[in-house]
Amino acid sequence: MPSPFPGMDPFLEDPEYWHDIHVMLIAELSRFLNRALPEGLVAHIEKRVYIESPIPSAPDVSLLNLASAPNPPVPRTASGNVAILAPPLRRTPRYAPLSLAAVELPHIEIRTARGQKQVVTAIEILSPVNKSGQGRQQYQQKQQEILLSHTHLLEIDLLRGGEHTVAVPTPPGPELDWDYIVCLHRAGAPRVEFWDIDLYDSLPDISIPLTQEHSDLLFPLQSMFERIYDEGPFRREVDYTGEPTPRLKGPDAAWAAQLLQASGLRSA
Repeated sequence: MPSPFPGMDPFLEDPEYWHDIHVMLIAELSRFLNRALPEGLVAHIEKRVYIESPIPSAPDVSLLNLASAPNPPVPRTASGNVAILAPPLRRTPRYAPLSLAAVELPHIEIRTARGQKQVVTAIEILSPVNKSGQGRQQYQQKQQEILLSHTHLLEIDLLRGGEHTVAVPTPPGPELDWDYIVCLHRAGAPRVEFWDIDLYDSLPDISIPLTQEHSDLLFPLQSMFERIYDEGPFRREVDYTGEPTPRLKGPDAAWAAQLLQASGLRSA
């Protein structure tokens, strides 16, 4: 049973489901590449650690108590003079929480199979941690390194939430001109190619550049997404009677409601 949506399913952007989508799409893409790549090139799944924005946490109560506790009574001698006491030795440490979270995300590298194993193409499927806070800063630093290198960069962003992050310049105006986007920078090129995708669109076939000796591979993103949906837990778990995260608004929300009603997944 396919997803009720013609392209990206906005209900799967929810963090509850996105982790599985991300991992399964990376694995599917890796299998596709290693079947289709010409001799001498291979695809590897690599991982990179991102630091999420600090997690709000309650202050350490013991530290607050130490800071706000009233001053103890001043000891005095029998004659009434103030006693001079040596300060107590602090023999054990105190503790405070560290509000950091490390997230390990997979990506794909197409490399030459032998010799120095040069990275030919880097493929990133963005997750929420790539689109906000410290994780976004880390991602964009790596993005700039690749853009200035001899490596092609393919970025796939199937998330409406978060800040604009891929290498396509932000368009003028308060809102983006698309819901989803795929961005390709060919090594050394003075421009980027991109596929801007609306909620109503099917997902495109994507060009994956290789070396000068080889033609681009064409990756069928829509059929791969449909396979992931069929083979994953989503059609059993997703509650289409609710609202996706982020929520749809205006005409998009009305269109999605009609689509779900026609599919028998939501009552009128």
